[in-house]
Amino acid sequence: MPTEIERWDPFREMMSLRNRIDHLFGLATLYDEPALDMYETDGKIKVDMPLPGVKPEEVELTITGNTLTIKGERKVKEEVKKENYYRHEMHYGAFTRTVTLPETVDVAKPEATFENGVVTVSFPKLKTVEPKRIEIKAIEPKALEVG
Repeated sequence: MPTEIERWDPFREMMSLRNRIDHLFGLATLYDEPALDMYETDGKIKVDMPLPGVKPEEVELTITGNTLTIKGERKVKEEVKKENYYRHEMHYGAFTRTVTLPETVDVAKPEATFENGVVTVSFPKLKTVEPKRIEIKAIEPKALEVG
C-alpha cells in the first residue's frame, strides 16, 4: 500500500490531546467523536464507523472535495436521574466526524450501508495513470548577427 502524506493540522492534534486527557480523567466533552476505521480492499477504500444506538435515518453523510463528513446524534433512551447512576460513560448528543480521503478514490461514486450499528461508506479507487515520458528536443542556438 502506498504511503499517504497527510497535512498537519495543529487543531486536530490539540483536540486529540484534549480528548485523551478528558478520557483519562473520565470527563465528557463537546468534542467527543466516534471512532472510525479507514482501509483498502480490492479496488475500494472503505470507512467504517460504529454508531450503536443510532438509526440510519439519523445519520447524514456529505462529501466536499476529498473530505467525508459524518453527522448524527445519539439520543438518550430514557431520562435517568444523576444520583441513580452507578457509572455513566455513554456519551449522548450531536457528533460530527470529518476525514480526508486519499486522492486515489472516486468521490463521485460513494456507496453507504448501515449494518449492525456500523455505517460503512465505500469509494471505488481510481485507475492509476502511469506517467508519460516527454521527450526533450534540442534546438541549436542561432548565431548572433553583428552589425
